[in-house]
Amino acid sequence: MTQRFSSGLLVNDLLFLRNNHRAGYAFYQAENLNDEGVLRLRRCDEKLWSYLRKNPLSENVMRYIREAGFEGIFQCETWRVDNALVSALVERWRPETHTFHMPFEEVTITLQDVAVLFGLRVEGTVLCGIERKWSDDEIITTFLELTGIEITSEEISSQRINMTFVMDAIEETQLLDNATELQCTQRARAIILLIIGGTLFCESANNFVHVKFLNHINDLNQCGQISWGSAVLAVLYRNLCKAVDPKSIEIGGAMLLLQFWAWERFPSIAPKTFYDIDWSKTLWFTMAWSAIASSQPLARCGRLPVNVSFFIRVSIFVVPV
Repeated sequence: MTQRFSSGLLVNDLLFLRNNHRAGYAFYQAENLNDEGVLRLRRCDEKLWSYLRKNPLSENVMRYIREAGFEGIFQCETWRVDNALVSALVERWRPETHTFHMPFEEVTITLQDVAVLFGLRVEGTVLCGIERKWSDDEIITTFLELTGIEITSEEISSQRINMTFVMDAIEETQLLDNATELQCTQRARAIILLIIGGTLFCESANNFVHVKFLNHINDLNQCGQISWGSAVLAVLYRNLCKAVDPKSIEIGGAMLLLQFWAWERFPSIAPKTFYDIDWSKTLWFTMAWSAIASSQPLARCGRLPVNVSFFIRVSIFVVPV
């Protein structure tokens, strides 16, 4: 029996964006999509992870990162995110339902996925606050107090701090073995801020992080009570919804989370794990991928073809939750 695959659902009366979705363009107006429909990814954490591989954080610093609730991110390490895979998933994303519409069923990323893959808290205080305009002097003073890094007005733009400058400052000031508790706390805050801006909440301004996050890393104990996972998922949903526009050329948000989720749910496209994982020593599934990354940074997962939407349509199967 021959089955015909279309670019969408057989009955799509409820999908009011069906005429302005990049999935239709990929099939019938591919010439109107930029870069053959492959989206560019907003990420600026490669330099941080490269530094951390060569200069592992001491336990005195890690205990504050653990207290703030970001230990799971460090267990994940970093990966090259496959632009073609992300673009294929965007083609199947429906903003009306916040789900990926596959031929077999609808699937989506949940809070459980965020907690299991990234180890982020999904319960607790809501990540919110009043956005007010900070003066440059206030930003400089607060940032120096929290991180021990002195910045100038040149590193501030539209209420955002230049993360490249912060990363350079971290590389230039190595912590000694006898570093004080204050120095360890400040270093932990600086690293967390780079993770927030470079991995979890990537914006269009690639190398900048918003000053609003300074309020949330002041007290690391309270920081650990914030539901970072729900905020990360909400921002990822928003970026997926924006990226379905055929005019979009890039996408932000936690793209590493999206790729890990795809690997876990679609095993046929995941890199092969050749290492035995001691699950008694970890709580996060992405430790399986970091085991590969430790010896093979790009893994054995080749780039998907440009026509990835067809590949996803006929080749992938989902692991039941």
